[in-house]
Amino acid sequence: MRHYVRQTLDSWDARSDDAVLIASELATNAITHGRDGVVVSIVQDQSGTLIEIHDDNPNVPVTPSRDTDALGGRGMEIITHLARDWGIHRHADNGKTVWARLR
Repeated sequence: MRHYVRQTLDSWDARSDDAVLIASELATNAITHGRDGVVVSIVQDQSGTLIEIHDDNPNVPVTPSRDTDALGGRGMEIITHLARDWGIHRHADNGKTVWARLR
């Protein structure tokens, strides 16, 4: 997945390091908390680069607690700092798409 994101963005001459990290964090959440199948989508339009990750779990990501000893739970905080904006679209099939737009 990281290779796909980097290769796609490199072909668009877009900044890829932040995008790869954002996609990796979103995909990790989807794989860790989803049930079956994760779909990655990257779109570039006039407003920038959009990364979307769809999974079949209706539960939305949570922002982390400030527990500095925790082993995980900082992915959405990383995304908040790297992305211009991010959000969630819930689907009628109980799945969701979590998206992030690059700065």
